[in-house]
Amino acid sequence: MIAYYEKVRKSLEPDEDAVFCILLELGPAHDRRILEALNQKEQKTRKPKRQKRKWEINQVTARRNGLLGKGVIEDLGAHNGRWHDKAKTYHLWRVRVDKRQPIGWGKVEKSAIGGPRKTPQELRRQRDQRTERAEQPVLRSLRVSEAGRVLREHRRVKGRKQTVKTGQGLLFNFT
Repeated sequence: MIAYYEKVRKSLEPDEDAVFCILLELGPAHDRRILEALNQKEQKTRKPKRQKRKWEINQVTARRNGLLGKGVIEDLGAHNGRWHDKAKTYHLWRVRVDKRQPIGWGKVEKSAIGGPRKTPQELRRQRDQRTERAEQPVLRSLRVSEAGRVLREHRRVKGRKQTVKTGQGLLFNFT
């Protein structure tokens, strides 16, 4: 394991190396635990407060993805467990040569995990279809006239309506 550690460390960027060292130290962990450990480690340094780095989750996940792409770490899959007294499901990560198993986390069955998320365009299309299906019976029952149909189509137009000048004179003269 030490030889693997030395070999891998030479090819890593400093931030990737920090995430790699935390995973070696902790064993299998999820992104939030890695973030917490990196921030705790940074707080223990003897640097002045203004020079201490505050890690963010997007920094951790990007470095973890870099390590995953290089084949240094592996995904153990989704696991159920408790994180800050709340039931959570997270993906756990570990260094490839580390054979420790996660403690307090149970593997989630693939059938329990939902399918891939839908794109925003797909969700919008489905919402529009539901709206249209709900509107059709109401419109049929009301037997909306052609004018009503045009008004319904144009009610979603954004912007302010402009006043049309009619050219009519004033009815009242206040002098």
